[in-house]
Amino acid sequence: MREQEENGTQILSAIKTITAVTQGVKSASEEMLEGGEQIAEEMKKLAVITQETTDSMTEIASGAKQITSAVEEATCITAQNATSIAHLAEEVGKFKI
Repeated sequence: MREQEENGTQILSAIKTITAVTQGVKSASEEMLEGGEQIAEEMKKLAVITQETTDSMTEIASGAKQITSAVEEATCITAQNATSIAHLAEEVGKFKI
């Protein structure tokens, strides 16, 4: 009888330990779930920021292309002006007395 009582006490103690461990696992799992949700939310924010950055870089590249085109056009016009000025100087030189 005494042996049964001791065994019962040991079983009860083991059940309490198992319950405590189970509660600890449950608590840790809840923390992990909450952390995972926070990570997912931050990943969404990061994705939005990354897309905004990509869009801005695309816009900058487009603007740089427009600037390059304008500079090329200005260079062409400058060359045409130089040719026209040289031609004009030649023509004006013909009218000297």
